[in-house]
This record gives sequence, C-alpha cells and structure tokens, in this order.
Amino acid sequence: MPALRFGRINFVNVLPVHLHLEPDPALFVELPAVPSALNQGLRTGELDLAEVSSLEYTRQPDQYLILPDLGLSTRGPVGSVLLLADRPPREWAGGAIEAPFESETSVALLRIFLGRLWNLDCRVVAEGQGAEGELVARLRIGDRALNEARSGAWPVVLDFGELWQEWTGLPLVYALWLARREAAESQPQALARLHRRLLAARDQGVLDNAGCAAEAARRLGGEPGYYRDYFARLRYGLGPEELRGLERFYAELALSGQVAGGVALRFLGQE
Repeated sequence: MPALRFGRINFVNVLPVHLHLEPDPALFVELPAVPSALNQGLRTGELDLAEVSSLEYTRQPDQYLILPDLGLSTRGPVGSVLLLADRPPREWAGGAIEAPFESETSVALLRIFLGRLWNLDCRVVAEGQGAEGELVARLRIGDRALNEARSGAWPVVLDFGELWQEWTGLPLVYALWLARREAAESQPQALARLHRRLLAARDQGVLDNAGCAAEAARRLGGEPGYYRDYFARLRYGLGPEELRGLERFYAELALSGQVAGGVALRFLGQE
C-alpha cells in the first residue's frame, strides 16, 4: 500500500504533536503547508489526512472523519490568533479589517465576532487590498501573530481565544485532524496505526514543554520562556468540553450565514 499523505501545519503551534513523531516513510509522508493550503489539499484528495482548520469539516462532512482525541484548542487566550489595532472595536464602524486568509477558521471567527458580538459592518479584505486610511485592524495568525504580539507595537490586542471564552464559556477549537473517508476505507489499519503514533507523540510532546519551547525559539527567535507559556495555554485533546465548543462554533457559523446548519460529528473508527 502507498504511504499515507499527511498534511501538517507549518506553524510552531503543533510542535507538541510533531516534535517526537518518528518518521516512517513506509507508513506516511509529511507535507507541511499553511492551514488554507492543507484545507484545499484534503478537500481535493491530494492528502489522505491532515491537521486542518476546524471550519474545513463543515465543507464536506460526509467525506471526512475526525481523528478522536486530537485537536488544537484553548480555554482562554491563545496568543497566536489576534486582532491588532490602534483603537477599540467601538471605533471601527465602516472600516476595513485586513486578513491574511491563511486560516479560514480565523477569518470565519472574525466574521462571527463582527456580526454577532460587536454588531459591526466592517469589511474583511485580503492583505494588501485595503487602503491604509480605511484599515481599522489587522488579523494575524500563527508564527506571525506571536512575533507581532511580542513587539508591543499595538495599543489594542484582541485574542480570539479569550474573546470566545468570555462570550461562550467554552473552549475554542482551532484545528482538527481529519482523514478522508476513502482513505479510511482503503487503508484502515495504516490510519489507525498513524493515529496511535500521533497520540503517543502528542503525549510525549505535551510533557516536553521545554523541548518544544527551545525548538520554537530556534525557529522564530525570542526567549524559550515566552514559548513555554504559549504551549502551556494550548490543548491537543478533543474531550467533551472541546466538542461542545466545536458544536457551538458550527452553530454560530450557521447563524452568521457562513455554513448550512446541522453538521454531525463523525469519527474515525467509531462508525
């Protein structure tokens, strides 16, 4: 059987899952990319499984299976999904918000917050397409958000994880590990084996906070202590509370008109 084509996020936020994952070319080949590219690759069948924006599951839930107990979430601030601005949201009416569109979940959350939380009519524009005078905020994600937050250059820094937790009281699930149903049907044993290895690597990585922080500092600069605090905020499981948060996110997407309602969660090995 061919090796599984495994798409991984190329941000440091998944280091606790990948730092101790031993390569096994006979079982899988890793294909790193930004979340939006992984979404596309999984959707078109170029990947067999991938860690993708949690929004992606709603695109074609009949074609995907969620890997149990694997997710990327926080209960409270995350530090790497941020709105940066010179003034607070109450002064943003009619302005534009710049978004990089690397993470579809983050852009979807931005639209939820604008319409459902703040009742604002701001336009969301791709990076580089908004006139400087009309921009009221900038969305930053991943490694770039970590670097800009450290700079201290922005008077207003709004953390999506903190906003969500204060609003809903639930964890915010940013990413899921999804397999294509056809891969689960054609290579069930290989997928199950890789799933077990991911869980074991995750458990080892969560315990190795210092090692993950040192690797993040090597890649991005800065002090390891900053990244130790960052990784301590992240959660890599998918328990009952995270699933409640995920279902609330999908409900809010439907209420804001971004997806159809009634998304059922289906899991690898549980059908």
